[in-house]
Amino acid sequence: MKLEDRIKNLTTQQTIIATFVIAAAYFFLVFDGGGRIDNEIKKSKKDFKTKEQTLINTEMAMQNAAKFQEEVRRTNARFKEMLEFIPVDFSIADFMQLLSTEAESSGNKVVQIQPRLTDQQPALYEELLVELTIEGTYSQILTFLSRLTKINRIINMGGIRLSTIEADPISPVLRFQTVVYGYRYNIESQASSDGGDGN
Repeated sequence: MKLEDRIKNLTTQQTIIATFVIAAAYFFLVFDGGGRIDNEIKKSKKDFKTKEQTLINTEMAMQNAAKFQEEVRRTNARFKEMLEFIPVDFSIADFMQLLSTEAESSGNKVVQIQPRLTDQQPALYEELLVELTIEGTYSQILTFLSRLTKINRIINMGGIRLSTIEADPISPVLRFQTVVYGYRYNIESQASSDGGDGN
């Protein structure tokens, strides 16, 4: 007997039972209750969040890179300003010539000017020490000090001694003794700190 004939000969009760059997088989073997679609939706959401976070991280990295470049630009500008006040090509002879010129231009007499040698550890800058003795009136010495403040160099003084050598009541002559500190950028120290030992 053919399958078609058997189906035609089924009673209503047998047809209902067969329908339930087929539906149950479909439900248990094929139908997954939408779990697969739910899983795909969850995976898509997770992928979206991952890509969104990657985009946020990329934007933050770009902002940080822009801030870093701006900071490098500012640092370079500050460094150039510093090199004006602590130049590389500033020798002890240049410093002594500068002090002599400013002292004499202020009307003072340079009595003694000589370098003071020091044992310095390598650093970003070197100190240039000059022992200076000048003679002049009070206003001439003040003029000399004022002129030094207008030079684009960092200059300090220490061990200042002031004494009278001619006690003229109108314009006494004073002796001004000091150690003057100038500074030079130590490019060799910077190169060695940048290069290290090569390891």
